[in-house]
Amino acid sequence: MSHIRQIAVAPAVRPGEIWLVEQAADADITPLDHDVIVSANVILYDRRLEALVAEILPLGTYAEPLPAGGQGAGPAISSRALRFAEDGWSVVQIVEARPGWRERVQGAAASLGTPRRSGESLIFGPLAEGAPVGGPAFTANGLAG
Repeated sequence: MSHIRQIAVAPAVRPGEIWLVEQAADADITPLDHDVIVSANVILYDRRLEALVAEILPLGTYAEPLPAGGQGAGPAISSRALRFAEDGWSVVQIVEARPGWRERVQGAAASLGTPRRSGESLIFGPLAEGAPVGGPAFTANGLAG
């Protein structure tokens, strides 16, 4: 009998990639989305999802809220997400599930290329090669805002 177990490899956000995760504020996060979020360098999130992000944000990860605005305001992929990804950071943008968001993503897909899918998440990039230049280490999570 073999004692060798196959270990499933969790998905990880690669340098220069942006993963878009749609999440309802009152729903549990899926294991796939949880693994993606904890693997990223930078998390950008809708303010209504702050409690969820604060609960799962690992040490050393930077997070900031997306600009405030009404539903449907702003582009599907924030300019901050694009800048971080172009600099080589791995980025997850978490948006609250709402009508019209997926249609806005189609417009972003036209300018960034066809996204890949992982479950319900959409993956854009990589927009840059390699990892960013290292900076100071964090001793706590970087939840901003």
